[in-house]
Amino acid sequence: MNVDRKVLLPVSTAALALAAAGFAGAGLAGDGGEHAAVHAGAAPAAATSAVAPHKCGKTPSKNLHLSRTTILKRGKSWVTAKVPYSQTGTPYCNSYGRYRRDCSGFVSMAWGLHTSYWTGSLLGVSKKVSNVKKVAKGDALTHYPKSSARGHVALVVSKGEKGVYVYAEPRTGSYAQKQYWSWKYIKSNHYYGIRYKNVK
Repeated sequence: MNVDRKVLLPVSTAALALAAAGFAGAGLAGDGGEHAAVHAGAAPAAATSAVAPHKCGKTPSKNLHLSRTTILKRGKSWVTAKVPYSQTGTPYCNSYGRYRRDCSGFVSMAWGLHTSYWTGSLLGVSKKVSNVKKVAKGDALTHYPKSSARGHVALVVSKGEKGVYVYAEPRTGSYAQKQYWSWKYIKSNHYYGIRYKNVK
């Protein structure tokens, strides 16, 4: 894509206060997920270390049925670990299994999918939310232009009058983090909501 890709900082105390105011395959290249929210020209927090040692659980053999709370718990595990973004590096593995370290691999893990999907193939295990402002926690926001194999996807954590908080793997050189996306940004960049078909 030739879109100017500026990104949000991970959520800070100041940001929280401001917001209150106002086909599948683990080996496939992912999304070109270097597309994230525009906010005052700020860059995403940079990754500063390699993936730390961790307990590796078994990736599910079939797509799981999960509650929204469980989906967010799984997503938060990568945010807490600050898993570095990489489409081609060693997949990250924790107690939830092994997944590719990009935006769609992250959502695949959170949704309990049997492998790392890519942005386009996530559409096959989800349904479009009729109105983007009706997304709920555990849903995802995606941007997948028909003219490009690249796109981006992030997991919805919560929403408010001005926008939503998401968990995301933003781009190369960054790591899994919580971000705030305004409704204005979401609309101007043609994001829409998708809901995992197996959400309870």
